[in-house]
Amino acid sequence: MIGYFARRRKRFMNMKKKGEWIRDTYQVLNAFPFVQGVLYYTQVVSKSTTRPEDASDHPTRFIHGIDIRYLERGARLEALLQRDRSSFFPLQGLFVEDGMLYQVFGKLEGTLMAHHLYQSVPFSLQEALFVLKEVSGHLVRMDDKGQFTLVHPQNMLLTGDSVRFLYGGPSGVLPKLGAPSSQSEDPAERERRRKSMDVYSVGALAYIMLTGASPATEGEIDPIAAYRGDVPSELEDLVVRSLSMNPLQRPQMADWWRWIQTVSVNNRDFQKKKDDPVYYLKPDIVSLQQSLFHRLVSEPVPPERPESAMDPDEMEGWQAGELDSPGAGGPGPSEEKPKGQMVWSKDGQAGGPEPLTSPSTPAIPEGKTRPTPPKGRKPPFRFDPVSDSSEKESRQPFFFKRKPVWITAVTLFVMTLGFVYLFASGTLGTPDSEAAAQYYGESMKLLDQEKLDAAISQAKEAVHADPEEKTYLLHLAKLYWEKEEYRKAVDTLEQGVEKIPDAEVYEALAIYALKADDLDRAEKAIDQAISMDEENPQFYYHRGRVDGARKEYAAAVRSFKKAIRLDPKDARYHNSLSTYLLKEGDYKEAKDHARKATELDPEVDDYWVKLGKAQLADRGRISNDKELSSKEKESRAKDRSKKAIRAFNQAVELEPKNATAYYYLSISQYYYEDYESAEKSARRSVRLSPKVASFRYQYGVVLQRLDKRKKAAENYEKALKLDPGNMLYKKAVEQIQ
Repeated sequence: MIGYFARRRKRFMNMKKKGEWIRDTYQVLNAFPFVQGVLYYTQVVSKSTTRPEDASDHPTRFIHGIDIRYLERGARLEALLQRDRSSFFPLQGLFVEDGMLYQVFGKLEGTLMAHHLYQSVPFSLQEALFVLKEVSGHLVRMDDKGQFTLVHPQNMLLTGDSVRFLYGGPSGVLPKLGAPSSQSEDPAERERRRKSMDVYSVGALAYIMLTGASPATEGEIDPIAAYRGDVPSELEDLVVRSLSMNPLQRPQMADWWRWIQTVSVNNRDFQKKKDDPVYYLKPDIVSLQQSLFHRLVSEPVPPERPESAMDPDEMEGWQAGELDSPGAGGPGPSEEKPKGQMVWSKDGQAGGPEPLTSPSTPAIPEGKTRPTPPKGRKPPFRFDPVSDSSEKESRQPFFFKRKPVWITAVTLFVMTLGFVYLFASGTLGTPDSEAAAQYYGESMKLLDQEKLDAAISQAKEAVHADPEEKTYLLHLAKLYWEKEEYRKAVDTLEQGVEKIPDAEVYEALAIYALKADDLDRAEKAIDQAISMDEENPQFYYHRGRVDGARKEYAAAVRSFKKAIRLDPKDARYHNSLSTYLLKEGDYKEAKDHARKATELDPEVDDYWVKLGKAQLADRGRISNDKELSSKEKESRAKDRSKKAIRAFNQAVELEPKNATAYYYLSISQYYYEDYESAEKSARRSVRLSPKVASFRYQYGVVLQRLDKRKKAAENYEKALKLDPGNMLYKKAVEQIQ
């Protein structure tokens, strides 16, 4: 019978062979049919190197390749560079060649789960529980963050004290269920199938780890109890239901995750002892070779490209991230746009506008200047609850931007099944851990019902019952954030970090402390997080925010630049760096980074506002440049005003309720001497935010220029009433009288 890998290899007639080249840079040393696509082990070497001795000591790279026709047209491939580092190994770069999307990995460390399964199944109960806890936790968090992976032994690496994945990332970028869906397929149905597939995968993985055999795909599944006697009945029930041929009968992933919280893994010494019930149990190698996850990878390559699939010709040559130069050993930053895709421009120019306040214009006022984005709209800062310290806009924290999908699943599970105590005593669970999981589930149910105080009460009980479980601690802090009790969130985390000295906890502590204006605690916490993980760009991002809040702008610039070096594809880092470069007077680099933010994430209106503000700031510099002639000043200043107008127009197109964007658009149009348009924009900003003094003042300036003096005077007076100590507004009121 043809073995599993032989069958898989038949599907990849275009798979590169040993010695062949990818991008004239990566020479294939080995190729492995993967759960989706192909995984290559390559060396970085010049194609002109023909002698084996010349190719020695060259760096090596793992590269994943997948047919571009499997991807949906319009998918933002560069988003793969921003996937969750706690769940995935980071990618170094991306490129498209010969109709294949290649993902270049950095350093990979760990043991491939497929190899470990063949060598070690059946696992001890403790090791199986550890893997299940890691995997189910990743899946629940990914679902909340809008990301996905494939639970498959080929796609998982054991890394000492964790499990991480190779393939996956933001949902909708890479395929999970084969080819792109047809136009007639219901998106909700596809999502249901995706989640059902995850549950089946976890069940299959659990069955293999516990029995050493692959579950039958037809007929009755042999009970786990037939192989061993130490598996809790609750766990066996979850496994069996997960492997049901009827997807509707499978449990939710939240059920897995909630149950696993009631179980403690006492140590990481997973070596099986002679008194272990499975010490002498041998794996069913034939079963694993012939059936190992076969149901999940048996879809054939589509014979025809669906209309919704990416066009290989359009994408050919696209690249992003850090790629090794052809014929060289070192990576270099690189990005090219796909053919046919241009950055927004109203006058036909490629490229786009730029962000911050002009020295000659009133500073943006503190406080909320525009309504909270409507529910369902893409949040501008996906993973960061701290607003830009230079523009104190009120934003929702990342963990409450949308209700986690799994809250409802957990709630339904709690209400319909109730809580099951697994053991009265023993090594697997303790009454405290079981009680903590119960309190946590109740807190989630209450949060779903918007009973925040009661949810906090239950969350506190969960932390008290199990003070060493990070999930409960972070959940309680998030609830305090939701209630705007920031100092309580800080105090909670500062107490909790004594028992959970974890980098993620220190990061959360820094975020909350910054929101509570406790800069000393914020700085101490984020520095501790950095000391525990010096390669995490998010930590340097938060360090830069702390520096900015202290008005240490040069230090903030250094921190954001460090974050960008580690992850050059996160738009937030470029946007924030632009803010502080402008404060330092470096207008050229500020515009470059503001523009980069809009290129990386063109759907965020605030990035376009920042870009426009940078153009206005540069206009102010030009106006004060004594080395320029009057004619040259006028020409350059008008050019900057025009570019600012384009940026602010894009911002209001994305978010018609962005009062700040209309305010700066009015200023730009005023400088461009388009006074009628400036009046309309100023009026719009005032209607959206009538109690912002600077908006009233700008409206008055434009009205006065149009000789509408009475109405101008009214707005000057309203501005002064809103900000009585402002001398600029006071002079405006006096001069118009």
